[in-house]
Amino acid sequence: MTRKRLILSAVGLLVALLAFPVLFLQYFNWNEHRDRVASWVSTAIQREVQISDRLDFQLWPTTKLSVSGLEISSPEDVSDLPLLHLQSGEAEFEIWPLLSGVLVIDRLEIDSPTVNLVSGLEEGATNWRFGLDDTADGQSFAGPPLIVRELQLRRAHIQYSDPDPQLNQDLHLRQLDWVLPEDVRNSTVTAVGTLNGSALEVKGALTLVGEDDLEAALDLSLGKISGEVGGTVTEVMQGGNVDIRLALETSDLTQSVAMFVPGLTAQEKSLFSGNARVSAAMRGRPGRDLRLEDIDVTTRSSLLRLTASGAVSLVRPHRRGRTPSTQFQVLAETQALGDLVGLYDAKVPFEASAQARGVLTGSLGNFRIDDISITAAGEHGSLSANGFMERLGGAAAPWLEFTAKAQTEVLGTLMRSYGMEFPYSGSAHAIGQVSGHPGDVHVRELDIALSSDATTVTASGSIGPLGEDTTFDLPFKIDTRNLALVAEPFGFDVPETAHAQMMGRLVGKENVLSVSGIELSIASDLINLTAEGDVGPIGEAAVLNMPVTVQSDDLAGVMQLFDYESPINGKVRLSAVLTGRFDAVGLEDVSAQLDSESGQFGAQGRVSHVGPDAELELDINAVVPDIAQLESVLEVPLDHYPDLGLSASAKLLRHSGELRLSGVDGEISGEGIRFGRFSGQIPDLTYPASGSVNVDLAVDNLGVFTQALGLEVSKTLPARLSGNIVGSAQRDSPLFVVVEGISDDAELHINAQVNPFVEKTTFVLDARFETEAVSNVNEIFGTAIPLEGPLSLGMVLRRDASHDAKTASGRVQVSANEFSAEAEGDFSWPLRAGNGLRLTFEAPSLASLSRWLPGEYLDPGPLSFESDFEIDSQNAPLGDFSMILGNNDLSGEAHLQGIDLSKFPDLSVNTGEKIRITGALESSRLNMIEILPPRKRVRENPQSREGVFGNDPLEVTWLDHFNLDVQLDADDLVTRGFEARGLNSRIRASDGKLEISARSGEFSGGTFDMDIELDTRQSPYAADFTFDIDGLILNRIPALKD
Repeated sequence: MTRKRLILSAVGLLVALLAFPVLFLQYFNWNEHRDRVASWVSTAIQREVQISDRLDFQLWPTTKLSVSGLEISSPEDVSDLPLLHLQSGEAEFEIWPLLSGVLVIDRLEIDSPTVNLVSGLEEGATNWRFGLDDTADGQSFAGPPLIVRELQLRRAHIQYSDPDPQLNQDLHLRQLDWVLPEDVRNSTVTAVGTLNGSALEVKGALTLVGEDDLEAALDLSLGKISGEVGGTVTEVMQGGNVDIRLALETSDLTQSVAMFVPGLTAQEKSLFSGNARVSAAMRGRPGRDLRLEDIDVTTRSSLLRLTASGAVSLVRPHRRGRTPSTQFQVLAETQALGDLVGLYDAKVPFEASAQARGVLTGSLGNFRIDDISITAAGEHGSLSANGFMERLGGAAAPWLEFTAKAQTEVLGTLMRSYGMEFPYSGSAHAIGQVSGHPGDVHVRELDIALSSDATTVTASGSIGPLGEDTTFDLPFKIDTRNLALVAEPFGFDVPETAHAQMMGRLVGKENVLSVSGIELSIASDLINLTAEGDVGPIGEAAVLNMPVTVQSDDLAGVMQLFDYESPINGKVRLSAVLTGRFDAVGLEDVSAQLDSESGQFGAQGRVSHVGPDAELELDINAVVPDIAQLESVLEVPLDHYPDLGLSASAKLLRHSGELRLSGVDGEISGEGIRFGRFSGQIPDLTYPASGSVNVDLAVDNLGVFTQALGLEVSKTLPARLSGNIVGSAQRDSPLFVVVEGISDDAELHINAQVNPFVEKTTFVLDARFETEAVSNVNEIFGTAIPLEGPLSLGMVLRRDASHDAKTASGRVQVSANEFSAEAEGDFSWPLRAGNGLRLTFEAPSLASLSRWLPGEYLDPGPLSFESDFEIDSQNAPLGDFSMILGNNDLSGEAHLQGIDLSKFPDLSVNTGEKIRITGALESSRLNMIEILPPRKRVRENPQSREGVFGNDPLEVTWLDHFNLDVQLDADDLVTRGFEARGLNSRIRASDGKLEISARSGEFSGGTFDMDIELDTRQSPYAADFTFDIDGLILNRIPALKD
């Protein structure tokens, strides 16, 4: 009995011990102690847990756990958002399967959960890992097997946040139903919601096969993506062995990609415009060897076609070891390379295609692509590259390494397609090693070669890092075998023998490139150029520092290359230093020298801002041993000045657009030059008349300089000449000219204002010439001026716009001893029709004019003569005159023909013509006895007296040279043969026939009528004389008076 009681007591105690915790769990008020429960859970999972609303648990009749207001926080260093916020949830599960290590949930209801999945900035930092997944030995802790027979999920929101905002995901599940009843083979799965704003729908079924295997068949629809998932999971209760295939496709790849990568740029949307297909198989055990195999990805768009195949391991690295998680064969192709690169602001302006392939291997955080092969080909060129990329997707910077080559056989066409004027044909290629990290990629061992018919360019070196601050280091060499071919497209005429070579080093960053160590040489039969130095940075702001030397033995030939005709030829050498910015280049230390047959010319100084706005400061000099050599240059006859040379220096300046010549100083030298110097300046070289020049010259023989004026000097004439020409900066203003010439016997002074800048040259001239003896002038110049003693010649002439180019108006005065003359009017040189002059002269007697008038004359008194005449269309004088000789006078009108005043001073009778004089003369007193001396002849009979008319034969030979038609009226005419008052007479002589008609009111006390006709054209002369004399008083005949 005791033993039985003992057994019963023990059993009762055991039942009590077991019933107590069961009863405790069943009847304990968990809700009152939910905060403590939350604290226990927080300690267990190492996260802050809060239960703000309700907590309940029961064991029977149904084991059930319910909770409301549950919140699980995230690690503080990852996110401030809670990992989970659950409005309410309830789970019904079975107790007894737990004894065998299996958790069976009969029903699970979850309402309005919010899950925030966050990846931190540090690699591997997430808020959903609790540090409980791994055991102490490093193995994964999977937890007990779980079976959910019925799941109802309502209004769920799952959000993923990544450091890269483009990877953020937003999932809303309006409803998720999972039904897998006990002892029923078929179940259903249904899910409805949105993913990143696109509609999501999943429908399918799960089928148990046997006791531990599961078959799945699901249909998926997500936006434009649709697909199927199907396969089996065996050994479900042992963790599962997966063999599932999936197949997805989309008709709008852009929209599909945008669901997972929001914020696509316009370029990226264009890149993904098209369709895509993905298929794969998931095989293996989760946590051990789960992987995606037979992955095939194809995308098709108008710009890019992508094909990839391979496998991905889903096992964590510490379980996988060194086996790579991923291995893919990738191929990318495009037939529209220009459009593709255009999305990224690059340019391929011709039809081209490209292809890239490689092998993607590695694991998450450490991918690499091997055997990369890139080829691109178009109508103008091709590109190829081979290499690898590693360290992709991890914390370490990726590394790439390629050998790349680009080439073209139509270099000119390629350059023109990019809008660059390159008027040559040829080929080019470049080879280099491309390697580095993103942001630090370099091109090393770079070799570039360009070749055309005329030029070869080679370069080697390195470029990098590529990007905004790309740095270049490229030594290069340019060899131009035929410079004429290079210059021809630009319209330059370059000798066919010209060739050039340039060496240098391209260095610096992309925006501040410089060329250092330049060595440039251009050589031809005409010209040689060498230069060295540095240029940089390249562009409009480039700064030059280049000494340059140019030499040529044929200046005229060089100038012809630029379509200029150089009047001077010779050897030229120019050296200077190119300095300053490229858009404002200057020349420092300029030194230019020209050696020619004409002389030597040089310049030294500086030039700033070469071009239309150049600033000059040059010291120039010239030495001309023989100015006759400059005849073709100045287009002035200088052959009259042999052995005459000059040397000069000046400063050529240009500032603020004004070009001027200052400090002109020179010497004139040569045989017969005792002293010669000139100076001046030109404030505005674009208007040379703004300047001034002074010349002082002392010569042994003035004749050397008068030959050019047509004046021959018959003897040596020492003289001193000075001249001064002063202009004005005001355009169209006259030049002021002063000339002085002094010799031992004569002086010349000229003051003038000359304006050659208007349509007709105008001037005002005031000149004076004086000599001590006219005979000296006649002797020096071989003239026969019929004057003696000192001579003074003065003139004041003016030409204005009313005159033609050869006419001036003014006054000319001549005085010598007691003779003076003045001419005033319009002068042309030579004299011509239309000239009108007033001529006056005075002399003490006719005797003083013996050199002007043939024959002998008495001295009746002083002579005064005035005449106003003009020159007719035959260049003969026509006008009136008035002459007073002592007490005698004669005036009238006369027309002298047969001589041509345009040939003045040569007044010879025109060839084949006679002198013809017509006119009307009158005199108040004309006493020929006072003017003409008596005839000097020996009387045959000394005792006889002179007859009234004499016995001398009538002289008529003059009729062969003159034609006359003259009317003479005299109030008192006295001759040795008669004295007539109120005489009216007319004399006609024409072609050898003489007609004389005379009527006298009083004739020596009587009257006189006479008509004479004499024809000398026959022999003997035919004569007809008619005389009628009445009341003649013989003693009143002057010749009969005692």
